[in-house]
Amino acid sequence: MTPEHSSATNGTLNQKLLDQAAYWIVRLRSDRCALSDKKEFSNWLESDPLHANAFDQVLDTWQASAHVSNEPEQNHRTSQWQYISAMAATVLVAVAAILWQSNKDANIYQQSFSTQAGEFAQIELPDGSVIELNTNSKIDVHFDDKARHITLYQGEAYFDINSDNQRKLEVDLGDASVSVLGTEFNIRKKSDNSHIIVTEGRVKVSEKTGHEQIAGDKAVLNQGQQISVFKRTGLGLVMPKQNSQDINWRERTLVFQETNLQQALEELNRYLKQPVDTSDESLQYSKVSGTFSLDEPDTTLSALIETFSIEQEEGINGKTRLFIK
Repeated sequence: MTPEHSSATNGTLNQKLLDQAAYWIVRLRSDRCALSDKKEFSNWLESDPLHANAFDQVLDTWQASAHVSNEPEQNHRTSQWQYISAMAATVLVAVAAILWQSNKDANIYQQSFSTQAGEFAQIELPDGSVIELNTNSKIDVHFDDKARHITLYQGEAYFDINSDNQRKLEVDLGDASVSVLGTEFNIRKKSDNSHIIVTEGRVKVSEKTGHEQIAGDKAVLNQGQQISVFKRTGLGLVMPKQNSQDINWRERTLVFQETNLQQALEELNRYLKQPVDTSDESLQYSKVSGTFSLDEPDTTLSALIETFSIEQEEGINGKTRLFIK
């Protein structure tokens, strides 16, 4: 729940604005306060000078009421403290009402994240887990008191998941799911398969058959292992991870070692805002090795075109067709 904007009447802070300030005091002191809450509070505080005034006033009242409850009563200050205590009581009642309403949804976190071609994103979740999104990727995140659920619709993501024995985390891939408590792993989802690499801890990968009477296969992957899940044939074999090339995108690089030029260009295509046509057979007969930056994928494409004397022409599909004479 986010406080709505309020203004003052005749120069006096109205009760709704004071209630909003009280909401933020409680929210910021909560154990559930996340980085996103602090950013949202900063935006609220800076959006109107009256917000800062309201926050200071409520905070002073709050602190004064807490202080007076621990001090001996003094007659000459009785009326002052009675006023402050009464005002604090009013604020606390308002806060209780606000929190009662907000707490119905306070433990539910739901958000969508995506990247465009050539973009990357790092996402910090309320439980302290971190997700890194590669180019052209899309996920949904839904957390509640019982479970943590993420759907990867397309693209690639690296997951650094905080352990929570009370709530396992599940990544839904459509044809399969990946279950974890706390670990690090990478998933790349393609149209016909998904590929999972575990870099720390362990995960369980489960097929989804779409039929209640037919149970899908399961596989447990430990650190340093990988597996593919194919749309038509299900789980492949658990294999050792050969090298770190598959997740070098996290360092914004592509690493090729005697890689088929056509395959290298197809991989680079993922990061280009204007992909090229790499279907020509002539591109299959050259090999490429090296480390290439993803910060400027168009420059990397130009370097490959120059190195291999690749020809270019306008294709019938609107893409630039690449070929070698």
